[in-house]
Amino acid sequence: MLDWLSRGDAGVNEPFRCEVVYGTGNFMKLKADWDRLLERSRSIARPFLTHDWTRNWLEFFGPKCEPVIILVYLGERIVGLAPLCHRPNPYIGPLWTTLSFLGDPGADYHDFIIDETVDYTRMYEYILGIVRNMAKRYSVARLYNVHSEVASLFAKGLPNGVTVHPTRCLYVDTRQSWDSYHNDILTKKMRYALKRASKVGPIRYSVASNESEINPFMQALFDMHKRRWGATKTPSAFRSARYQTVLLNLAHEFMRESRIHLSYLSIGGEIAACTYSVRDPERNRLYGYLNAWNPGLARLSPGILMIYFLIRNEYDRYEVIDFMNGENEYKNHWANKETQSYTFRLYKTPMHKAIYTRLRTMVDKKAGNVRSLGG
Repeated sequence: MLDWLSRGDAGVNEPFRCEVVYGTGNFMKLKADWDRLLERSRSIARPFLTHDWTRNWLEFFGPKCEPVIILVYLGERIVGLAPLCHRPNPYIGPLWTTLSFLGDPGADYHDFIIDETVDYTRMYEYILGIVRNMAKRYSVARLYNVHSEVASLFAKGLPNGVTVHPTRCLYVDTRQSWDSYHNDILTKKMRYALKRASKVGPIRYSVASNESEINPFMQALFDMHKRRWGATKTPSAFRSARYQTVLLNLAHEFMRESRIHLSYLSIGGEIAACTYSVRDPERNRLYGYLNAWNPGLARLSPGILMIYFLIRNEYDRYEVIDFMNGENEYKNHWANKETQSYTFRLYKTPMHKAIYTRLRTMVDKKAGNVRSLGG
């Protein structure tokens, strides 16, 4: 137990105490406590904070990172959890270490898991006080994609001089009437795409409803994504069999919990596009995670049609259809609301900041295209 951090270093009055546990083995032992705490959390990042999501992410990225989990107790009850990890830089090696969220990269929203019965402001202040102390041992501490709902709490709890990078997050707010929204987005180009595709054959929107449909769906998604991006200078991330396995396992596990939404569009009996979305039933929110479309049907605008039918069929089922991070053109067309997420970076020294900036440029040039909801 790190009792020396429990009061003065965090700047709060509650008798919190914390424990920091390391390693995949300790992470695995936390499943029951982790899931119970998440049930009492209202974080917008909930689907990407589940123990199952994180475990599957570790199976892909595990050899490169070690979990660093901050547990916060009130009495004997866990009321806060910071899912972090540390890893060496792949270009420099162990001389350069990063403290970041578990699940980074791979999720568009990250957060701490906080019991909704405690004071959120003081809990974030407490956890971030611990993170500040831990960050001194790392080349850079990167808190990536913190949603605007809690970003102000992060900003308050972090030191002056921290680098903050905002990213637009676009979404569909379904509180607008369907007729009003539909009139806004049904442009001349959209009408033409619908008419052109209908001449080829019937347009059918379908959703996988049981596990037997998952494997064929995922194979179609992977194949289309690899074909689509294989023709460009940006290769598909699904060239990695391990990453395919992670998303396939998640689809099976989330299907059992009604947390996955696998939809596809066929035109004239041929699969034209697939969308892999994640559900948050508690917040009645649908997150569009990734998409692929058939490059052989590019003339029919299958990516545009996929999103149109997804929104049209799910509009009355969810309060929000969230496209999450990114400046994609299609998001500006379909979204009727926007917010932001923020990345906070704490550097050990100015020299570390300069090195990180240079490395970040190199990584961006080499990165594969993990996701493209717009196709």
